[in-house]
Amino acid sequence: MAENNNRQPEEISLGEDKDARARARVKRNVQRSRKGSGLNLFDLFVIFVVLVIVALLVMGVRVSDVFGADDSGRECRIEYQIRFSAVDEAFAHAITQGNALYDADTKSGMGAVSAIATTPSKLMLTFSSAEGKAGELVPLPGRVDITVTITADAIYTKGVGYTINSRALRIGDSYTLRFPGYVGNGVCVKLTEVGNTK
Repeated sequence: MAENNNRQPEEISLGEDKDARARARVKRNVQRSRKGSGLNLFDLFVIFVVLVIVALLVMGVRVSDVFGADDSGRECRIEYQIRFSAVDEAFAHAITQGNALYDADTKSGMGAVSAIATTPSKLMLTFSSAEGKAGELVPLPGRVDITVTITADAIYTKGVGYTINSRALRIGDSYTLRFPGYVGNGVCVKLTEVGNTK
């Protein structure tokens, strides 16, 4: 009988140990199945966001373009050319390098002259088809075309373009400008951004 009493506690402890191990195994399996080996919804969202950012970088889109962080405009330095056609030759010498110029309507500054080029003005003469010529350029005596290169600080705004003191500047538009010795109406023929404002 003593032997039987000694064996029972051992068997009971072995049985409890087996149950504990079995419960631990089941618990581990449940935890593994909850974690899963696949991707959950959060993982998919993170992967999607990363792929979108990479795609935008590859396409060269800035984050500020996507979220519209800077609608106020960007300061820059521009160089533009205004061509005055058929100007009296005497006025060609009135515009000099370094002259400040102003918009004749708003009286606001439009930059400073950085270069001047003059060419003789020409007029297209047309002929009748009987003479065998379609047309000919002939010089206009005493008249020149003046191309003035101007440097100015401007603001570039997406959808608006370049503005100088709130005056929009576009190639093909005409502007009446006031120089110290000349006021004239010319057409913008070139516009280039040359750097940042100093």
